[in-house]
Amino acid sequence: RRHHIWSWTMANNEQLAAARKGAQALNKWRLENPGIALDLRDAELNGADLEGADLSNSDLRGVSLVGANLCKADVSESNLSIADLSGANLAELVGVMTNFRGTHFTGANLSGAQISGSDFVSAQMNEANLQNAALFSSNLKWTELAGANVTGKHFGRSSMADCDLSQTIGLDGVVHHMYSSIGTDTLLHSLKNADAAARPAILSFFRSTIEPELVEELEVLLSNYG
Repeated sequence: RRHHIWSWTMANNEQLAAARKGAQALNKWRLENPGIALDLRDAELNGADLEGADLSNSDLRGVSLVGANLCKADVSESNLSIADLSGANLAELVGVMTNFRGTHFTGANLSGAQISGSDFVSAQMNEANLQNAALFSSNLKWTELAGANVTGKHFGRSSMADCDLSQTIGLDGVVHHMYSSIGTDTLLHSLKNADAAARPAILSFFRSTIEPELVEELEVLLSNYG
């Protein structure tokens, strides 16, 4: 039993050392140790070069990856809750069925990312680049998107509750594939806080997101906001 605990501790140390060396070293470690789960909880990997790294099915809670390069990395089915990915390069990231609760994406580049089926409750995505990202069947409750660019984002069958889209960029350029669930609180927050120039794009997004039979009710609801 003591030997088992020692081996697990050493494995975690080896994982961290491999991750700090970069994607090639980390991927090699995972191939050589297929039976050991990746655990980098609370690790500091700011600025790490993990392009193309296999971080799937891993415990990455609280990890700090500020300014790191995770272009084309795979974090599918991993737990990145409360992780800090501010300013990171996440272009073409694969993050399917991933826990991003409370994750910081401020200023991160998520262009072309495949992040469907994921949980973004309370995630901070202010100033993030989400152009051409695919985001289906995801939970965006309390998600912050001020200054985020969503032009060309592929969206559908997702839930968006208690969000404020008044400062989100490119809403009229979102590609809608399926209807989504948009909370009344999101509708009201977004339009109440938006300036006149931003409202047409916001209305375009909402009209494309909800089912046609709800549009008339939406018009009545929004009449108080011009």
